[in-house]
Amino acid sequence: MNTAYVALGANIGDPAATVLAGCGKQDGSAAQKAASEVKKDVAAEAKAVEALAKEAEAREIAIEAYEYAYPLVTMEITRRVSTNVEKAEGSKAPMGHFARLRNYPAVDDHTVTAPNADTLYTIVWLDVTKEPWIVSVPDMKDRFFVLPMLDGWTNVFQDPGKRTTGTKAQKYAITGPGWSGTLPAGVTEVKAPTGMVWVLGRIYCTGTPEDYKAVHALQDQWSEVQL
Repeated sequence: MNTAYVALGANIGDPAATVLAGCGKQDGSAAQKAASEVKKDVAAEAKAVEALAKEAEAREIAIEAYEYAYPLVTMEITRRVSTNVEKAEGSKAPMGHFARLRNYPAVDDHTVTAPNADTLYTIVWLDVTKEPWIVSVPDMKDRFFVLPMLDGWTNVFQDPGKRTTGTKAQKYAITGPGWSGTLPAGVTEVKAPTGMVWVLGRIYCTGTPEDYKAVHALQDQWSEVQL
């Protein structure tokens, strides 16, 4: 071997080794950079997934809240529209007073949805939060009637009427949540799930002048009184 080359190689080092060493450093740096980029991508994807999950959860909560609250809001709006008067007139009456509709509901009356076309409404809104209210129905003389009682969620919790309780005279004490006490004799207690109660009575009528008169007489005998 050429002595000069050996000496030179000893002085400057092996070129191949130098190149390999440089490549090793470059590969390591590239790998670290690639790993760092992967970590960033994974973190970004995790944040995106977390954000989507939170958005989906928020959407579900909003839907459930809407479904839960919507009936309460609807009932409250209906109550305000129906009771914001000084005295009973037409389909409206103050809280605790019957509104006695003397004719079939008008087509442009949108206080409630799709009213019946063969009954006369006898309606009262009650606040049973503190004390019960007694609703009395006279002997209906075998005439069809219904007296559904709705709570704040629009659920019918009691439905007296010809098909369920007959047509003889009846008295119901509607009591609010948590109420306890003594009721008068001859009164049937009905426990309301909410403090707001809508009694949506209806009496069948043929629509003739004679039958209107007969139903009006029955309506006038329906009464409400707070204990």
